Amino acid sequence: GLFLADQAGMLQGLLALHEATGERAYLDRAVALADRVEGSFRDGSGLYRARAASPGDLGAFAEARLPFDDNASFARSLLRLEAITGDARDHERAARILAVLSQQARLDDQGRWLGDYILAMRALKGMGHLAIVGAPAKTGSLFRAAKAAWLPETVLILVDPAKPVRNPDLSFPALDNPAAFLCGRGTCSAPVTDAELL
Repeated sequence: GLFLADQAGMLQGLLALHEATGERAYLDRAVALADRVEGSFRDGSGLYRARAASPGDLGAFAEARLPFDDNASFARSLLRLEAITGDARDHERAARILAVLSQQARLDDQGRWLGDYILAMRALKGMGHLAIVGAPAKTGSLFRAAKAAWLPETVLILVDPAKPVRNPDLSFPALDNPAAFLCGRGTCSAPVTDAELL
């Protein structure tokens, strides 16, 4: 797509699909999309243009609009991506966007359209992780319970001990049974093995 709103929505959707299914392909597509937006939409101001620049744009198409709401939504998705992958570049991109959006003149113009901005500012402080650790064939009940739980500012990750964890900041002990860990600020809970306790 040519529009930032579409890219931000697609990034949000790919991350939601990854969290809902544990499928790595959705995460890989999300990472590639975030990098593509960086290359095609970034403006010298630190924000992202409403529309990807194209050679030969004329008139209104040549104007670099920098929509507050689309940038806030994109920043929020970048922070969720960073929480899953541990890639500091995504955190830096989101922090840059939010620093520019935080200028008083920009905030005054928004009125009640500050939802994504406020949620992104909260996520900038760090997000938690609800990790379901175990062989995929054995984690079903824990994974279903985790998806049903409402934990704001928390990403859900499925960790197969036979594969490397995408986020280098996260590591889990080898256990005989699948377990859930709630992690945040550099520490994790004791393992929870009963789905009803989630």
